[in-house]
Amino acid sequence: MIRRPPRSTLSSSSAASDVYKRQHYKELVCEHSGGPVVVDTMVNSKDEKLQEEARILLLNLGRGNPRFQVHVAETVLTLLGCGNAVAQRMGAQSTRQYMQTLPPGFDSVVSCMPMLKSGDLQVQYEASELIKALSKYAYLHEAIIENLVKVLDIPIPVKTDSEDTDPLQEQAMRGVLRQHGAACKVLGTLANSHPALMPLMISQGVVGYVARSLTTMDYECIQHASGAIANFCSESTEAEAVCESVLTEPLVFSVKEDHLRFYRELEPDMVAGIKLRAGHMIEARKEEQLRKAEQTDAAKIDQLNEDLNTTELGS
Repeated sequence: MIRRPPRSTLSSSSAASDVYKRQHYKELVCEHSGGPVVVDTMVNSKDEKLQEEARILLLNLGRGNPRFQVHVAETVLTLLGCGNAVAQRMGAQSTRQYMQTLPPGFDSVVSCMPMLKSGDLQVQYEASELIKALSKYAYLHEAIIENLVKVLDIPIPVKTDSEDTDPLQEQAMRGVLRQHGAACKVLGTLANSHPALMPLMISQGVVGYVARSLTTMDYECIQHASGAIANFCSESTEAEAVCESVLTEPLVFSVKEDHLRFYRELEPDMVAGIKLRAGHMIEARKEEQLRKAEQTDAAKIDQLNEDLNTTELGS
């Protein structure tokens, strides 16, 4: 007796047809700007159930859709800098999932930096997780460190002594302090998870920027900065020597002993000394970068002139 497959069992040709139809519908949605419409809906909604459904839809649009996979992933990146905390979290989660099949680009690094400024701890957590995921790609290491340094280079608005403090100025100051603290925390985490990044951090002047964050007189920022310095010292003797040159050896010992209570050591004269030494280190690095850029430009001009002379001789 010949056993026949159940009627519900699909043949290989039928299954292939279904895959083609799904891909075709995804392409139709993308051709009619479906991705940006979904993203706009997420930005303008605070309904978590709707956000989750939209996230799943974006993931489905990007998978099994070779024509529009990159386009959908780039569209999702625009969520990271929006002011909607729920949408930012969903965007970061989706970006991490896209990375399983699509190697991330440098725009992923730049796009996640504004998330560090958020007052929402879940958004900061998602930003940290995304940066850690991006750090698995060696070609992004320099971009990650450079962008975190740029965050720490943002000037903190000065708080006035006047009682009539501008609420917008206060909000801007708190946002920058959060961003500084979060950047220090991420750098400390990267030092632990990727010790091979320490030489790059040292060459980019990270120690000077993190040390300067100790002088903000903001408890949270100081906690994250001291934690980062403790990690730097535990992972690299060279980093420890640089830290000692900025903080002094006794202060580095205190950080290593208990970085959570380090803020108690920060007397006004110590803060002034750290700010001065860290400022000198940062300025020296900027001058070195400028000198290297000028040398690179001069080399390019020399090469261009040489190519022109070669062309003229050849003609």
